[in-house]
Amino acid sequence: MADEDRVIQAIAQRLGMNGRQAQKLFTLDPFTFVINFLPLAASNTATDNFITQADSGFAIVKTAFTIASDVNVLVANISDTPKYAPQVITLSDSGSGRDLSNAPVSINTYFGTGQEPFIWCRAKVLDPNSTFTARIQNLVATAFNIRLSFHGFKIFGDVGVFKSRGYGDAPMWLNTEMTFRAPVPDDILQTGIIGRQTAYYDPYDARNRETDKLLDNNEILRYLLRNSDIDISLRTIGNAFFPRSITIGTGPTEIIAPNRSPRGYILINPNTTVSGVVTDVTVFPAGTVFPVGVTNSAAVNVSGHGGATFILDITEATAGPMSVDLQTQDPISGNWATVQTDIFSGVVAIGTYSAPVGSIGIDQFARLVVTVAGDSFTGSIAAILKPQLSGTIAGPTVFLGSADVNTTIGYPLLGGQIERFQLRENTPLFGVATGATDVRLFELQ
Repeated sequence: MADEDRVIQAIAQRLGMNGRQAQKLFTLDPFTFVINFLPLAASNTATDNFITQADSGFAIVKTAFTIASDVNVLVANISDTPKYAPQVITLSDSGSGRDLSNAPVSINTYFGTGQEPFIWCRAKVLDPNSTFTARIQNLVATAFNIRLSFHGFKIFGDVGVFKSRGYGDAPMWLNTEMTFRAPVPDDILQTGIIGRQTAYYDPYDARNRETDKLLDNNEILRYLLRNSDIDISLRTIGNAFFPRSITIGTGPTEIIAPNRSPRGYILINPNTTVSGVVTDVTVFPAGTVFPVGVTNSAAVNVSGHGGATFILDITEATAGPMSVDLQTQDPISGNWATVQTDIFSGVVAIGTYSAPVGSIGIDQFARLVVTVAGDSFTGSIAAILKPQLSGTIAGPTVFLGSADVNTTIGYPLLGGQIERFQLRENTPLFGVATGATDVRLFELQ
């Protein structure tokens, strides 16, 4: 039996369908997964794996390995004619959650050579997006380079059927076949058709599986239509809206791997919802000496904030009087206007004082004016800028294209934008972003 037929048979048995149904739902593409131990240290145990892609399963039909010293010199009687390799191995499938043996076995049990690979008695079918693990133990005090090859077929098609384990999870009234009685006439059975023959056959005997009641033509048509609707719904749920979240970095990232047939996609670059952030600003640092007269602070950028509280910490008192005024800047002339006067109410003693000014004067740029008379004082003033309401902002722009896409030549997908498109067979899609971001991909049938 050809390898392709063995795989189709294994898929059909695994998903509870016949071979014809499996052939209609799935296509096979030759592929090889590789696990390397470079090197497998002396007297050591190591584990590695491969992961099947989300858009396809995988069927293992043959396995082979090569073994060499850790400087890649072939080892006589091991790699050339592998009668014995001093390693034991355990293989595990995350899809079934089971090991393939109850204990580690000799590596030669599962792996042959490139010329004579080990042929699996039955194709091993792996789920999409599942992990296949090899755990190998070196039994000798010599390091080796070991390369394991898993030859087989990628399985493209109805991923939803894989996830539901076939039609068995569908409602009970989803009939996948009809039984009928049609005895073969004796003349055809014994001698074959000779000349012109007219044969009469009994009609199809269609019955309800639960009640065993005979169905008339109208009832049969209703069943067929209902089954068709369910089949379409299952395929839609399994494929048309298969979602994925993909992180796009500042370097080219593969978004969609090549498919064997054209397929449609919806790609969303979502907005980002942010909450306001409290910001603290040093207006006058600790130890500032405020002389007699007027001292203006530097301009503080308060755009994007809805209010402020100022904190005055006096470490050396003044005989006063002293006042602190809040000013806002005219964006046209650049001049300053006082909006709140003496916000600390003329305090002069050592201590820490708060002045919640709210939103008055918290516009674009603000500053404080400290006026001292009679005697200087020492202290600091800080500002706590309070947030505005939470809002939605556009995330980084994603640029789409081929493997060498960049932010200059790529097709831009802005934050909050949705793009619907179709890719031809064997056409991958890559993306690059102005900053790391997650995009949402929905795969259509």
